[in-house]
Amino acid sequence: MQARDRVLARFPKLRVMGAHLGSNEQDLVALAKRLDTYPNFSVDMSARTRYLFGENAEAKRQFVLKYQDRLIYGSDHSIGNSSDEQAARGLLAAEDREWALFAGSQKVAGRNGGPEIQQMGLAEPVLRKLFRDNARRMIPGIVPA
Repeated sequence: MQARDRVLARFPKLRVMGAHLGSNEQDLVALAKRLDTYPNFSVDMSARTRYLFGENAEAKRQFVLKYQDRLIYGSDHSIGNSSDEQAARGLLAAEDREWALFAGSQKVAGRNGGPEIQQMGLAEPVLRKLFRDNARRMIPGIVPA
């Protein structure tokens, strides 16, 4: 991460997308510091959305709201031995669950029997940024959905 930070500092016009919450998924305070320090740095949330829920729910919601223009929802799913149809259904079901975590405003059962999770209750414009608009803006050549 320090090597990446040196590149970010040395090339401030270079846009960098940090996979998996920039490898700071377990330390959103450190990620916030990086995002504040390097305006050319953004992150995707693929396979790390669970770190945005759970303890300190309101602080995590405020983090998402503050950096809503620098976050992208991405998919990071393996297909394994599934058929194309099974894989597609599984992918859509997982993404529907995660959309509901960001859009809903209730407490829901945690993953694999874990503690309840408070959904974020984000407004539609924020959801559009996270799930579509930021990717269109940040990734040249992305095909509109």
